[in-house]
Amino acid sequence: MQSGNKKDAEKLVKNVIKITVKIGLLERSDKFSCAERNHLLQTQRHLRTIAMTMISFHQVEHTYDRNFLLNYVTKLREDLRDLVRPHLTDKSLSRIDQVTDYFSDPKFLDALYLPDRNPEVAEQMAKLMDMLNNCMEEGVI
Repeated sequence: MQSGNKKDAEKLVKNVIKITVKIGLLERSDKFSCAERNHLLQTQRHLRTIAMTMISFHQVEHTYDRNFLLNYVTKLREDLRDLVRPHLTDKSLSRIDQVTDYFSDPKFLDALYLPDRNPEVAEQMAKLMDMLNNCMEEGVI
């Protein structure tokens, strides 16, 4: 995590997992209406666009557009909140906010993509983007 705080990083990962599992459980147990299932598909496409954009920004120098990513992450937050609001608690909604707040922090995004970033960050980013690309190719995302 950018702050270097291991406890905060673990909390972020835990919240991503909790959100993902809860949405998966709602979907598998047919708790979503037809309209909500369509909304889920739209949200999944939105997430896939974010992933492809992040990979592209990493692979092609000088293409990073912070505002583009910020807009997509903000839209993802709204989509997720709208999707789960009828089914989950306010605590789950706050988890969505915490995760999307982190990933929409301009300083965080700049640290990932600007040329003057820390070499260690660049190395970790390359590994992360390779894994993300593999997930995309395998249809996980």
